[in-house]
Amino acid sequence: AKGTFFFSDMGKREIIAVGDSLEHDIQGACSFEVDSAFITRGIHCEDLHECEIPEDAWCNEEELEKLCREHNADPTFCSE
Repeated sequence: AKGTFFFSDMGKREIIAVGDSLEHDIQGACSFEVDSAFITRGIHCEDLHECEIPEDAWCNEEELEKLCREHNADPTFCSE
C-alpha cells in the first residue's frame, strides 16, 4: 500500500512502542529491542496512582519501579 511503512524497512532506532501494559506492550518492546513509552494511566493506573480522580492523580515512582521489576519490563519513557 502506498505510504505504508513496514518494520522491515525501518531501523529499530526509528521505532517506539507505546502502551499501557507492562506485561505485553513494554515487555514486547524490550524483546524486540526498541524504545518504549509506558502510559501509566492505563490498566496499571490503580497500582500506580494515589487517587481515583484522573485530574489529581500522580504516579508513585516506588510502585512504578516495583511493578516494572515484577513484570520484567524496562520502559524507556513513562507518561501519565
